[in-house]
Amino acid sequence: MIKSLLLRSLLALLSSLSVLAHAADEPLQAEQAFRVETKIINDNTLSTTWTIAPDYYLYRSKIRFESLTPGIELGAAKFPAGTQHHGLTPEGKEGMVEVYFKTVTIEIPFSRKDATLTNLKLIAYSQGCADKLGICYPPQKREKNLILATAKETKGTALSSLNSFSKQLGIQNDDSPLPVNQAFQANVILVDNKTVRASWRIAADYYLYREKIKFDSSTPGVELGKPQFPAGKKKHGITPDGKEGEVETYVDDVNIDIPFTLKDSKLTSFVLTLHSQGCAEKRGICYPPQKNPFTVDLAKQSVMPGADSKVAAPVQAAAEQVDDDSLTQQERVANKFNKLFKEGSTFLILLSLVGVGLLVAFTACMYPMIPIVTSIIAGQGEHTSAMKGFTLSLVYVAAFAVVFGIVGAAMGFWGEQIGIQGFLQHPIVLSVFAIIFIMLAFAMFGFYNVQMPSSIQSKLTEISGKQQGGTLFGVAIMGALSALIIGPCGGPITFAVMTIAAASNSVVLGFIYMFLFGFGMGLPLLLVGAGGGTLLPRAGDWMNVVKGVAGVILLAVALFMISSVLPETLYMMLWAALFMISAVYMGAFDRIQESQTGWLKFWKGLGIVIFIYGLIVFLGGLTGARNVLDPLHGSKLLAQANVAGPAMAKSLITSASATPATSKATVVKGGLTFIKIKSSADVHREVAQANKAGHTVMLDFYADWCVYCKQFDDYIFVDPNVQQALANTTLLQADVTAMDETDLALIKEMGAPPQPPTILFFKLDGTEVKSARIIGIIDATKFAARVNKAFVN
Repeated sequence: MIKSLLLRSLLALLSSLSVLAHAADEPLQAEQAFRVETKIINDNTLSTTWTIAPDYYLYRSKIRFESLTPGIELGAAKFPAGTQHHGLTPEGKEGMVEVYFKTVTIEIPFSRKDATLTNLKLIAYSQGCADKLGICYPPQKREKNLILATAKETKGTALSSLNSFSKQLGIQNDDSPLPVNQAFQANVILVDNKTVRASWRIAADYYLYREKIKFDSSTPGVELGKPQFPAGKKKHGITPDGKEGEVETYVDDVNIDIPFTLKDSKLTSFVLTLHSQGCAEKRGICYPPQKNPFTVDLAKQSVMPGADSKVAAPVQAAAEQVDDDSLTQQERVANKFNKLFKEGSTFLILLSLVGVGLLVAFTACMYPMIPIVTSIIAGQGEHTSAMKGFTLSLVYVAAFAVVFGIVGAAMGFWGEQIGIQGFLQHPIVLSVFAIIFIMLAFAMFGFYNVQMPSSIQSKLTEISGKQQGGTLFGVAIMGALSALIIGPCGGPITFAVMTIAAASNSVVLGFIYMFLFGFGMGLPLLLVGAGGGTLLPRAGDWMNVVKGVAGVILLAVALFMISSVLPETLYMMLWAALFMISAVYMGAFDRIQESQTGWLKFWKGLGIVIFIYGLIVFLGGLTGARNVLDPLHGSKLLAQANVAGPAMAKSLITSASATPATSKATVVKGGLTFIKIKSSADVHREVAQANKAGHTVMLDFYADWCVYCKQFDDYIFVDPNVQQALANTTLLQADVTAMDETDLALIKEMGAPPQPPTILFFKLDGTEVKSARIIGIIDATKFAARVNKAFVN
C-alpha cells in the first residue's frame, strides 16, 4: 500500500493533464458533458471527480453530496478553488459565477456509527452549462453504491496506517488485502504468429469480473480478433457498478486466446494492453480497474511486460521524445525518482528520502549546524568519549528530524491546499528568518551571548540533570530549534518533499517522508559527534576561528534568503561588503611578521583574493550586474551589457516579436515580451487565441523568490538562438509568487511542480508537448533545441 501511495504522491507533483478538444453543433448529453467517477480513498474519505467536456462548466455552488445509508454521515466536502467566470448564473441571469472547467476532484470525509457497515449509497448533485452554446442543463443527480472496508481492514487511524507501513517492511503479518499485482498476476505468451494468450493467476479468495476483461493495442497496423473466453463462475455478489446481483467471475487461473492480424507487414512487434478488475471476496472490497501493457516481439518470439513507446507509436516518439543529454539536472533526478517509485522496493524508496536529505546536508544552509554540534561536544570536557559524542549528536539529529516529521504530518493532514511554498517564501517570513540568522552570526562574532532566560535555563538544567546523559534534554531542544531555523532555507528540494507529504493525504506517511528527509540532512552531524570527542582539539583559539567562519556562513545564508526582497544593487553591495570585511578580519592588510607560520601567510593571501573578488562584485553591482556568482554578467563595464543586463537595449526589445502586439498586461524578460496570466481560464483563452492566429505557445511559471527564474532572464531569453526558436510562439508567464488559491489551482491543473522554474509548450492544435517540459535550469543551447523539438511539424 505504501508503495502505491508514494507513487500517487509523486505523480501528484510530476503528472500533467491533457488539453481536450471537440467540436459539436449540438449540446452533448449531460452524462457525456459531465462524466462522474467516485472512489474510496481510505476508511474515512471518498472522492468524486467530474471530467468536464471542453467549453462546458459546472457551478461550484450547485455541487453537493448526500448519504442514503443510515449510520453513515458525510462531513464537509473539500472544494478546490474554482474559476470566476462571466456567464449565466444558476438563476438564469448574467453575472460572475464560480465554476469548474475541464476537471474537478472533491474529497468528502465520512464517518460510520456502526463499524460493520460496508455499503454506502451516495448521491452527487450538480448542475452545469454549455458555455459557447449559451444553454444550461437541469440539476443532475448521480447515485453510486460504494463498498467500504470492514472494521478489520480499516486503515484510517494513525495506528493502523503504521501497521500497514510495518507490514511493508516485513516486520508484521496480518490479513490485509494483497497488492493488486499479487492478487491478480497477469501474463502474456505468444502462441504463434497469429495468436497471443493472456493469463491471470488469481490468489485464493479473490476473483476477476469476466465482463471487465478487455484487450486493445495502441500500435497502428494491428487488429485484434475476438477473444476466446472460457466459461466463468456465476455467483451472487457486488457487480462492477456497485450493485448486488449475479456476476460471472473467474476464481482460478484463467487463460484467454486473442487472435491478431498485422496489416503492416513491416511490423515486428506491438503493444497489447490487458484491462481487468477484481475483488477480494472475503474482505468485501474491490480493486479499481487495472491496465497491464505487454510488448509482443514477433522477431524474438518473446513477450515483455510494459509498453515500449517506440513500438507503440514510432512516428510520434520521434517527434516528441527529448534526448537525455538535453535534460536539466532536476529533470534527471525526477526521472530517476519516477522510475524508482514505479519499480523500486519499499526499502529503496524510503532509503532514497534519506539520500535526498543527505544531499541537502552539503548545502550552505546546513553549515551553521556543524559548529553548534561541535560546541556541544567540546563543551562536555576533556575526556568526552566517542560514544557520548555520538549519543549527543544522535539526540540532536533525532529532535531535528522529529520537527521535520511534524511538519510533514501537518502537510499530510491539510493536503496541498495550504500553499506552504508561498508561505515560506513570503517576504515577511524570509525577512524574519534572515534577521535571526544575522543575530546568530553576530553572536558567533562575540558581540553578545545568546541564551535562554535564567529562570527557564535553570528549570531545563534541573530536568536534564536527572537524565543519564546530563544534557540530552537541552540538546534535543537545540536540535528542534535548529530545524525551525534551517527549514525555510532548504530550497526547492525541501518544498518538493513537503509537496509529496501533502499529496499523500496521510498524517503517518507525511511524518515518515519528512522525518527520513530530515534525518538524512543530519547524518553528517553524527560523524562530527562520533569523532568530536576524540579527534577535535579542546576548546581554545580554534573554536573562535570556527565560530567566525560559521558567522560568515550565517550572514551569507541570510543574504541568500532575502535575495528576492532586496533591490538588486543593494543585494550586490551587501555581498561585496561581506567579502571585503571578511578579508580584513582574515588579515588581508596586516603586515607580515617574520615569525608568522606558513598557514597564517596562506590565510592572509586567501583574504586578499576574497577582497579582490568582493571589489569585483561591488563594481558589478554598481553597473547593472545582479549575480554574485557571475558578478560582471550584465554589467555596463562589458560590451555585452546591452544584451544581457536588466536594462535591455530598446532595439532588442522591439525586435523580439515572438509575442504579437497586444494591449494586455505584459512583462519583458531578457528581451522577450510575455503576456501575464493568472488562472487556468487565462491559459485556455490565450492558447486558443494564439492557435487561431497560427502561433504556438510557451507558458513560463515564475516567482519573485525563484533564483533560477532570474537566470532564465539573464542567460536564456537573451540568447539569439532562443529568440529565433520562439519567433512564432506566443509567450505567457504565470507569476505564482503569492502561491494563492488561484496559483495552486493553475499548478494542479497543468500538472506542474509547485516550485518554479517550469516551462510548458503547446502546439498549434492546443495540446501540450509533455515530453518537452523544462523543469529547472537549462543552458541556452539545450533550451533552443528543446523548443525546436517541441514545435517540429
